[in-house]
Amino acid sequence: MGRRARSARSFGVSPLWGGVSVRSGDRGEAAVGGLWEVPDFWGLFPSRISPLAGEVESGTRVWLDGWRLVEEAGPGERLKASKVGRLVALAYPDAPADLLRWAADLFAWLTAFDDVHVEAPGVTTAELGPHMASFVGVLETGTAPGAAPTPFPAALAELLDRARELLTPLQEERVRARLGKVFVAMLWEITTRERTVSTAEYETMRPHTFFSAVGAALVEPCAGLDLSHGVRADPGVRRLTQALATLWERTNDLYSFAYEQRALGSVPRTLPWLIAQERGLPLDAAFAEAGRWCEEEAVLAHRLIGELSASAREGVPEYAGAVAHAIGGTRRLYEVSDRWREE
Repeated sequence: MGRRARSARSFGVSPLWGGVSVRSGDRGEAAVGGLWEVPDFWGLFPSRISPLAGEVESGTRVWLDGWRLVEEAGPGERLKASKVGRLVALAYPDAPADLLRWAADLFAWLTAFDDVHVEAPGVTTAELGPHMASFVGVLETGTAPGAAPTPFPAALAELLDRARELLTPLQEERVRARLGKVFVAMLWEITTRERTVSTAEYETMRPHTFFSAVGAALVEPCAGLDLSHGVRADPGVRRLTQALATLWERTNDLYSFAYEQRALGSVPRTLPWLIAQERGLPLDAAFAEAGRWCEEEAVLAHRLIGELSASAREGVPEYAGAVAHAIGGTRRLYEVSDRWREE
């Protein structure tokens, strides 16, 4: 972590904390001991953290404890190690305290449910389906069912109540729509454990299983903006929002690869593995290819940020700047969080 990175414009690589090395030609198994390398393009984007980071982190832990969403020791410790409050403080450094606390609690809720239920060993769509139905009911009615078997629906209803106070109606609607896609994606994720999906299918769903599409929708309100429909529909603005969500999910697949391989005892079925299967590549070459996909998206995002920063349309330059900081905080996210660290 203390090594000096090369110039971002040369697109060098920076080492992970620890990683895995893969035998040449091996697409199925990996051996612990080497380093995966992640493209270093972060110097293209600014980065800073909200001064409210510590306060928000503490508040989210209190919120989680109050709702008793995670009572098992293992998932509970991993959730605390995620440091969600500090992560949102990096993504949205200019957000006011109440909005930053809400965003942290929302991501803590999503992560807690994913850790406890979606990632549970052997979970089936039949077991997960009733949870999804209850969440959709909360999205539609704003209230939780009276006899819910877990506190998750009631906690979601509370989060949506707070959203109505903090967001404009259109911003709230966008967040609800993206949450609905998350619930579909959670069911989809269970189906991928018994089949190999295409990279196209994976890339369609991954921004929702990683919650990055939800995160991208929060950039506007967290920057204090209320963009018009015309601005939101602008192709450049839409593509930049998509690039942010894509970069978040792709870089997570790279940075978490070593941790997931170690935790699973096998190669994680994420983007590098899927590229290896689809193209017949050794896993190390497929990992490098996934890194190139990240580089290409980063270059595109950088170009769009430059173009939109010069726009005369109201709110567009400010939105471009907010996205730039959301991208730029990504590398520090993996320095701040202990969730994916090798032991």
